[in-house]
Amino acid sequence: MMRGGAQERPREPPKRGIDIELGIDVSSSLAESGGKVPFELSRLRRCNRCDGNTFRTGSSCAVCNGRGVHRRESTVTVTIPSNVAHGHRLRLRGLGNEHPIGTPGDLILMVRVDPGEGRRWESERLVQTLYVPYTTMLLGGNVEFSTPSGRTIRMQIDAGSQPGDRRRIPNEGWKKGPLDLELAIEDVGELTSEMIETLEKLRTLGL
Repeated sequence: MMRGGAQERPREPPKRGIDIELGIDVSSSLAESGGKVPFELSRLRRCNRCDGNTFRTGSSCAVCNGRGVHRRESTVTVTIPSNVAHGHRLRLRGLGNEHPIGTPGDLILMVRVDPGEGRRWESERLVQTLYVPYTTMLLGGNVEFSTPSGRTIRMQIDAGSQPGDRRRIPNEGWKKGPLDLELAIEDVGELTSEMIETLEKLRTLGL
């Protein structure tokens, strides 16, 4: 049975600015120790002339053209926690895009730890390129390389290895995670006449 009287209109959800998602690059030493990092942030801010009052009113504003917001840049300082993981997300509430008549969104920063020269991140896995002489790729042998922590490791390369092959070294990556080594052929630079002569002989043998 329906009762008389006016029905209450459903409440509109609170108006809110759009979140901003950015990456922030930090050195491995800063990721370990933590600290403050300043950076330039560009975002929509409430109009400093009409204070957002021209939004959806049909009125004009020389600054925001009736949108109630306009883009401004400012310097923001973010605190990086100590021992932060690569890919960690920091949420800075209220530092996203502002809404002309609502609350501002959040700024979400993804921490990207500098992997160091010759290394790269694949998701949260650290990959290091290991350059190997061509003859060692074919015949096998030992090569030495430095880990992110500075340790020198000697590793056996199997005969018949190919560029792109990978080896996983436990506990030698970032924060004691695994380190993936990706094999690549070492650049020998300019060939000497002796090298060229030897290669010509190998070519006649079908190599």
